[in-house]
Amino acid sequence: MPFEIEAKYRLSLGAETLRSALNDHGAVPLPGFVIIDTYLRHPSRDFAKTGEAFRIRREGDRNHLTYKAPKFKTVGVRSRPEIEVELAGDDATYDQTLAMFTAMGFEPVATLRKHRQPNKIEWQNQRLKVEIDDAGELGLFAEVEVLLEDQADVPAAEAAIKSLAAALGLTDYEPRSYLRMWLERRGMI
Repeated sequence: MPFEIEAKYRLSLGAETLRSALNDHGAVPLPGFVIIDTYLRHPSRDFAKTGEAFRIRREGDRNHLTYKAPKFKTVGVRSRPEIEVELAGDDATYDQTLAMFTAMGFEPVATLRKHRQPNKIEWQNQRLKVEIDDAGELGLFAEVEVLLEDQADVPAAEAAIKSLAAALGLTDYEPRSYLRMWLERRGMI
């Protein structure tokens, strides 16, 4: 099972300052796209208590079904196993997948929308992504992340993420997920 290692930071100075720092460090900007995430509640488990997440994601012209296992105990980054299945990229597949899980007892909790501007960069022998996310009412964020196949590589990836974040001037670490921030904003948790 792959491991997602990431750290999210609030961008209080705006995206242009970060874009400039990324350029200075040799990052390659990639085309931006819109993400629509529909998070689902399990019929018999409370994902908020277990630290899990299950979502259907529309990412540009691609759809994914993603399960995120509970997080490891780490400081300054989030590390967790993740299973992602790519689905057909059309609107009907997104709608049919949501209908299928709803029929099985899963309930939609929230649908969140954000605009993502990805960048790729080599840092400390790691192929990292730095994604600038405009999450609407939640604010502007940068996520520094990597996907790994081997759990033994997690400590080096965590160190590289923290080092790159410091080099880019990212200091306002945000440990909460977008879903948690959205739910808290509405007084739902």
